[in-house]
Amino acid sequence: MKQKLRIIAAICIAAMLFGIIPSALAYGATSNWAKAELDAMEALGLIPQELEEKEDLRENITRLEMCTIAVQAFEVYIGAEIPVSEEAPFSDTDSPVAAKAYAAGLIRGYEDGTFRPEQLLTREEFFVFVYNFLLVSGWVPEESDFSDLSGFPDAGSVSPWAKSAASLAVGLEIVKGDGQGIAPRATTSCEQALAMFYRTYIVLNGGSPEPGLSFAEKYPNLSNWALVELAPMDRQGLIPEILLGRDMRSDITRREMCYVAVNAYLALRPETSTEVGASPFSDVEDDTITLANSLAIVSGFPDGTFLPDAPITREQFYRITVNFLGALGYNRTDSPATDLSGFQDADQLHEYARPSARLLVSLGILKGDGSGLAPRSSTECQQALALFYRTYNYFLTWEEEQSNPGYRPEAEALVEFALQFEGYPYVWGGASPETGFDCSGLVYYVYRHFGYKVGRTATDQWEYENSWEVSLDELLPGDLVFFSSYGTLDEITHIGIYIGDNQFIHAANSRTGVVIASTESSYFESNCVGARRIIP
Repeated sequence: MKQKLRIIAAICIAAMLFGIIPSALAYGATSNWAKAELDAMEALGLIPQELEEKEDLRENITRLEMCTIAVQAFEVYIGAEIPVSEEAPFSDTDSPVAAKAYAAGLIRGYEDGTFRPEQLLTREEFFVFVYNFLLVSGWVPEESDFSDLSGFPDAGSVSPWAKSAASLAVGLEIVKGDGQGIAPRATTSCEQALAMFYRTYIVLNGGSPEPGLSFAEKYPNLSNWALVELAPMDRQGLIPEILLGRDMRSDITRREMCYVAVNAYLALRPETSTEVGASPFSDVEDDTITLANSLAIVSGFPDGTFLPDAPITREQFYRITVNFLGALGYNRTDSPATDLSGFQDADQLHEYARPSARLLVSLGILKGDGSGLAPRSSTECQQALALFYRTYNYFLTWEEEQSNPGYRPEAEALVEFALQFEGYPYVWGGASPETGFDCSGLVYYVYRHFGYKVGRTATDQWEYENSWEVSLDELLPGDLVFFSSYGTLDEITHIGIYIGDNQFIHAANSRTGVVIASTESSYFESNCVGARRIIP
C-alpha cells in the first residue's frame, strides 16, 4: 500500500515540477555539508523565495519560515494554492502562510490560540512538521519505520507530544542526531531544516520522480474548496479510476457513485470477496454495481432497473452514504432529534431520504448549500467525493471509539447533566426541575435536553424507535435501565439512567426523591428486567 502511495506521489509531484528550469542556484551562505542537498532542493523549486533571499542560511529558522517550506512543497504537490477561510486561525499573526499551513493540517498552534511566528523552531517541533507533512501527503507509515530512540542519551528529554514524530524522523534517517544526541530542544538552522526537509521529500517519493499526470490533470475543473479534501483522498487511493479525467463540476452518475462507495468499502474491509453473481438489474451488467447491491449499499427502482448513467440526486446520495455506513457495521440510520427546519427546502425531501438526511446533518457531514439541502438536484463529482470522504473519516473515528467504549462524550455530558438533579423531590407526573420528577419524567427531561424526543412514560421510553436493547453486563453511562414489580417487560413500573461504576440515578419515591443507587443492590437484581441504549 505504501509503495502504491509513493508511486502516486511521485507521479503527481514530478509532473508539476517537470519543466521547471532551476534558477542560478543562488541562496545565502551555507555550510559545505548542506550544499549538495540544498542544490537539489533548489533545482526542484522547493526553496521558498523568503529563504532564497536570506543572507545566511546558517542562522536559526523561525516557526513561520518553516511554514513557508512546508506550504510551498505541499502546494507544488497539489498543483494549486491551499484555500483558507477568511478568519485568521491565530490571534498573533495574520500571515497567509500560517493560515495555509493550518488549513492543510501542517500546524495547530498553541492552546492559547497563538502561533508565535517569530519564535525559533526547535528540532522536536521540526520533527512534528515532518510527521504532519508526510501524513497530509498521504504517506502511510509502517511499524518498521519508527525507530527506538534509546540509543540517544537525551531521548528522555523529547516532549511526549513529539515522541512519535521523533521516532519516525530517526527511523527514516531524516535526522541522524548531532553525533552525541538527538538534541530535541535545540534550535534548528535554516540549512538544517531545508536539508532534512529534502530528505523528507525523497522519502515521500521513494526516489527520483518521473513525469506523469498532475493532480489538476487527473481531476480537472476542481474548485479550490475541494482541494484539501480530494488531495488526501487521492493519495489514499480512495478515488476510483472511473473518475480520472472527469470534470469535477459535472454531475456524478449512479454508476460512478457505486464505484466510489465500493472502493472505500474495500479499503476498510479488504478481506471482502469481490466475486458476484448475475446482475439483479435489467439494464446493466456491472460487477461493481452488483457488489454494491449485495452489500446493501444501493438498490434499484421498482421496475427492476438501476439507471446507471443517470445523475444521482442529493437525496439518493444521502441514502447511499448512510447505507455505506450500515454495511460497515455503523448502528444508526436516523437521528430523530435532528431538526431540519433550518433548511428552507427540507419539505422537498422524499420520505425515504429524510432519516438519512437527519443522520448526516447530526454527524456534521451534511451542511446544506448555504440555505437548503437541494434534495432533488444533481450532485457534482467534487461534492460527492468531498462528502463521502467526510463520511469515511467519520467512520474511522467512530470505529476507533468503539474499541474504547468508555469514550462517549455525549453520554458523559448527559450523565453529568442528570446528576445535577440528585436530591430533587419525587412528584408523581413531574417532568421538570420546577415541579420535581417521577422516574420517567426525569428520563424525559434529561434526554429531551439533548434533543432525543423520547416518550413520556417508561413504556414509551422502552419502545423509543432509535434505541436498542443491551444486556445488563454491557451497560455504559447513559443507558436506560428498566424495572418491573411483576418481573416482565409487559408491565414496566420504573426506570433509571445508568451513570457508570455500577450505579444509576433515578427518581425513586416521595421519601427519597432523586437518588443514586447501586446496580448490586437487592432491588436492582430482583426487579431489573432490561436495558436500552440511545446514544451510540
